[in-house]
Amino acid sequence: MTFYSYNYLVHQNNNHTLVQLAAIGIIILIIAILSWLWYRHKTDLKYRDLFIIMVLLLLLLVGIQFNEWQTIKNSFNQKSRA
Repeated sequence: MTFYSYNYLVHQNNNHTLVQLAAIGIIILIIAILSWLWYRHKTDLKYRDLFIIMVLLLLLLVGIQFNEWQTIKNSFNQKSRA
């Protein structure tokens, strides 16, 4: 049986958020590199396709982050009403 400390349980959500924000930052960096490569090699369409995939992945991760923020906000509002 595993016992977790109170500190671990409190900061567990912060670690998940930090990982998501780091992934978003890395994807933004990849998008910048791919846009530069796409501009440099205009006839090679693989950079454009990779750019589109990374932008869609970025939108997905930002949407997930926004959804989690809304859930936490709604939970906080419900707790404050009671």
